[in-house]
Amino acid sequence: MQNDFDQKDLSHFKETNKSLNGITLLSEVPPDRGLKVEQICKWVEYATNEIIINLEDRSTHVFFIARGTVKVINFLDEGQQIALAELHEGDSFGELPAIDLKKRSARISAAEPTLVGQLSSEDFHSLLFDCPGMALALLKRFPVSFAP
Repeated sequence: MQNDFDQKDLSHFKETNKSLNGITLLSEVPPDRGLKVEQICKWVEYATNEIIINLEDRSTHVFFIARGTVKVINFLDEGQQIALAELHEGDSFGELPAIDLKKRSARISAAEPTLVGQLSSEDFHSLLFDCPGMALALLKRFPVSFAP
């Protein structure tokens, strides 16, 4: 069965929607640097239920949700899905694989028509080094555990 929207026919979003204004993670980024990031992002639209990232993908892009909502899903051993979270406009995901270059730990799919800006891991690394306030904000989001 075909989605309500073909990838090439997705036109829910105007060019003005392709903005990183309001992305929480980027709040510490100077406006001129944020504009540069916005310009180098690859902008992709996803239809409802379309997979953005699959579990154990080797991709390393960071995604910024400009419009829409996504579902974060994992699977039990029996193949049963477990919803871990919903992320909304202004949220981001994929930061950890962009840093450690390891496999994706969950499936991300669009809960509704969604527009994301994709940033390469190389450009994300550059942004982290250029904007220490953003790097610190990112560190605060990651859970820390220490083994005895």
